[in-house]
Amino acid sequence: AAKAMIKFPELPSISRCHSYEISCKYTYRCTKCGYSIGRHSKSLDTTKKVCGYCYGKFDVLLTSAINKGSQNENNTPSSNTPSTFQTPKATPRTPNPFALFVKENYNTIKKSSGTNLKHGDVMKLLSAEFSKLKAAK
Repeated sequence: AAKAMIKFPELPSISRCHSYEISCKYTYRCTKCGYSIGRHSKSLDTTKKVCGYCYGKFDVLLTSAINKGSQNENNTPSSNTPSTFQTPKATPRTPNPFALFVKENYNTIKKSSGTNLKHGDVMKLLSAEFSKLKAAK
């Protein structure tokens, strides 16, 4: 920092601590004492981790829901804001035609070759057969 300040005196003072607030997507709040931890992803395993102050369990909160909702004098969300964040259930994707072809024919190609083919070689054979099948249609 000292070298940068000498080289670029027009820059604002460089320090080791930042002066801005870091906004995190997820907040983990203790159910007993209210202590909260911010995270950018849902990386805290709430079944294994507990509060370091009171050993209470954590609830996952979506930070945007906290900021949008009204807060009481303790700077905690009031009862009308959602207390936990539910992840939406993803709809399973249907496999593409090649994936279905591989699923149906992988074992037959591997066993019919007689020799121990590597996975990559089996996939090349399957790809060639799928191309022939697709061209025939």
